[in-house]
Amino acid sequence: MEERRKHKRLTEKMIVAYRLPKEAKIEQITTSENVSADGIRIVIPKNTIKGDTVSVDINVFNDAIPILAKGEVVWIKKITSKEARKGKKSDQRKFMVGIKFNKFDRFDGERIIKYITRKLQKQ
Repeated sequence: MEERRKHKRLTEKMIVAYRLPKEAKIEQITTSENVSADGIRIVIPKNTIKGDTVSVDINVFNDAIPILAKGEVVWIKKITSKEARKGKKSDQRKFMVGIKFNKFDRFDGERIIKYITRKLQKQ
């Protein structure tokens, strides 16, 4: 299978606040599974719809200001019981969601690229 990603993906748990379209005023907190300049993978407790617009605030280590982005849900995968057993027993999250970024302000777009580049160089 041919790789379609334009940017390298960083596998790192970061705290992410997100808002789903039907609950735009309700901010939920989760962690990232991985992130790139193109998108992010998170795990959430309830299903969403492919094509939904999601707002995310990515909390970058050692930076008081989160990276703000909007993106489109491009895939959803229900976590099976076998995959859930790999996590914590108290883990209630059930859906892995891939979000493709489609809106950053210029400053935040540059910040995420620089952050990922620095972290990948250290690995």
